[in-house]
Amino acid sequence: ISRLATEGRGMVKCVPRGDKEKDMKQARIRESILEGYWVASKMQRRERQLYLDLAGTGMMAASVYYDATSPYPQINRLNPRFCFPDVRNGQLQSMLTAEVVLERVLARMFPHLELNGAVDNSSQAHFICYYDDEGVTESVLLSGTQGNQPNEARIAKRWVHELGCVPVAFEQLDTADRAFHGLLEQVAG
Repeated sequence: ISRLATEGRGMVKCVPRGDKEKDMKQARIRESILEGYWVASKMQRRERQLYLDLAGTGMMAASVYYDATSPYPQINRLNPRFCFPDVRNGQLQSMLTAEVVLERVLARMFPHLELNGAVDNSSQAHFICYYDDEGVTESVLLSGTQGNQPNEARIAKRWVHELGCVPVAFEQLDTADRAFHGLLEQVAG
């Protein structure tokens, strides 16, 4: 399936903002820039996985973020098993991702949170990201260490992106009930 999907790979097309030759040239420049972002993020390797996500779960998503070590915006595939999109009239309003991760991994990602997961190799926590049109919030939900202790949520990172849209590329298959249904669900037997 993924091989067939990548044979007919779509191309980035930017619509010119006017009829003048200058507008056509600017559209071609934007197309080249977007293609460069795709290559810089090494998304050609992950294209097949995105197609399989769409076929298997009925949706695919990739977040865009800034990395100070790169001159390009970075694109990151989001695993659809952990995504909870808010879609209205076919438009993505916000995206929440929630994934169970070892605490020691989160301790390395966010040393300022002073997590004690580096000591215990089996402790797990929820890593939650919320994307909307104003900003992105990454947080950690720690399980209570004792039976009667409540869970503790800590905000790991928050930033305002000023894009005016959700920084997630998102696509879902059309379905009659607007729920997420992959192609594999529709195969008889």
